[in-house]
Amino acid sequence: MRILLAILSLTCAVASGAPGASAGQRWSPRQPASPALTESRETELCDAVLAATRRWFDSDLASEIALTPADLGVESIDWETSQPGFGNLYRKSLDLDGDGEPERVVVTGRFFRDEEGFDGLVVPSEKAVTELIEQSLVDRYRQAPVPAGGFRFFPRYDLKLAYHRFHPLRVIRWRDRFYYVATRGESAATADLVVARFDGSNEFPIVCRISSEDPKPIKSEMFAVPEIGALMTSLDFIGTSSTDTCGTSRAGGAHDHRASEWLSLAAVRPWAFVFMDDRALIPRGGGDTPEFWEFLEAWGSGDSWSWREQLTLREAVAPARRAYANYLVEKFGLSAREAQSESDMIVENLLSSWIRVRASDATDFETAPDPLDFRYVNRFGKTSLMMAAHMNRLDHVRELLSRGADPNAITDSLRDCGYEIERGQRTALLYAAENASPLVMKALLDAGAKLKDIDSTPERGARYLVNNPRLTPEQQRTPLDELAAGAGGFADAPGFDCKCARSGVEKAICANETLRMLDAEMARAFERALPVVGANLRQEQKFWNSRRAGRCGTKSGLAQVDCIAEFTSARERYLHRLGPR
Repeated sequence: MRILLAILSLTCAVASGAPGASAGQRWSPRQPASPALTESRETELCDAVLAATRRWFDSDLASEIALTPADLGVESIDWETSQPGFGNLYRKSLDLDGDGEPERVVVTGRFFRDEEGFDGLVVPSEKAVTELIEQSLVDRYRQAPVPAGGFRFFPRYDLKLAYHRFHPLRVIRWRDRFYYVATRGESAATADLVVARFDGSNEFPIVCRISSEDPKPIKSEMFAVPEIGALMTSLDFIGTSSTDTCGTSRAGGAHDHRASEWLSLAAVRPWAFVFMDDRALIPRGGGDTPEFWEFLEAWGSGDSWSWREQLTLREAVAPARRAYANYLVEKFGLSAREAQSESDMIVENLLSSWIRVRASDATDFETAPDPLDFRYVNRFGKTSLMMAAHMNRLDHVRELLSRGADPNAITDSLRDCGYEIERGQRTALLYAAENASPLVMKALLDAGAKLKDIDSTPERGARYLVNNPRLTPEQQRTPLDELAAGAGGFADAPGFDCKCARSGVEKAICANETLRMLDAEMARAFERALPVVGANLRQEQKFWNSRRAGRCGTKSGLAQVDCIAEFTSARERYLHRLGPR
């Protein structure tokens, strides 16, 4: 994600009078992050920059600030071709001090950067440039010397934090003076920029500073809405990439930078939120289309964790749409009808923006292993027993143990496709400690699972228990073996009275220990989330019960058990994400 100001390089829809140019003004009289001028030493220039920035902010452009020559009456300075072999070295001859003799400006993102963080040099001659290049051919990362008569630039203020290291500085000419412009922050959502003057010395005085309110608190306020926070947690679990082209969605690290900016737009400039394509990636249908969910089902079919995550995401979408519509009403003053329409579009685009893959990945998914194949081991040593423990399937754990699964098998450490397994040498017992009922932990201990110092920690599972959402804070602090010894208290009745069971799904739950356990856990998660969300959650839960009955009621035997278990686990996970944070 670039954070340099795209000044003078794009044609701005604001200047051309394109439709939607004052979209933000139509949304609300109160903009939570509208740009303001905080420093002004050259009034005419600064007022022009502020006016153009505000027009951009109120426009429906979902890109970085784009100002045209007509906005400021300035001339752009184009850098000469970078030195062959040095892709991040740029230079230009400029008469900075007005004496009629051009000085040579050398700009680079990394080539001359040292521990003091300077970003380039002003040198007096072409010969000095040649000498610097020849010296640096020996060691590209050495500290570059300052030639006689030259000086470093960009070493002062906080601008070095804003400068994008691999692109040349943006320089403009206004009334025979040279200036550079730099931006910071998530620049498609807010404006935080400075204009500083090149004056032939190393002073570089800032003449204009424009700032918006920090988007992070505004974004945090949006995330604090339980239903929106739950949706974003689900998207984060599925859509966050690694630092390269691997990761869950195989979108690359650039995806994560863009995703953060998309969220800021949704919180601060929602009228500018549009789907922003990336040349290397394509969306698999819109965020709420059949194609999108068909793709996610194909992705989730590869393993039980992914299957549960895509089901959990389904649970989060409709409530988030309603909650985000309310956010737009309260924050931006839209009518309920307008807010719902905008919410539907923006949430759909959030889904499409986060869940993105290469076209070749559309069918490139593994087939899920037989969950009861006790011999199965994946590429980093995770066995079917570990998977069953991780998914809280008490019935599968017991069946796999009866077939001979090793309760003390351990995973490997792995670095694969840019992804590193955080903790190797994990056992089924530690997977259970992190995400299962104490009933599952007890079943493993009864089968001979050893509680020992593992993955270089002495906490006896404590680091895993603290992440288990099924446990109270007191239970999370209880030693694992003690918690498992009292597991009988977790063998509760389901979240309804079995004497009143009417439907086939309810009767199946009452007849199966695992389903009773899962339903009871879901009921506890519901009660925990209810005070946070409010009465609407009761109606949503009734609607969800009907959906579960409709989906699983036509099945029978083990297929019905699996269907009920999967739906209930996904709903419980969603309810946990709604609860107190």
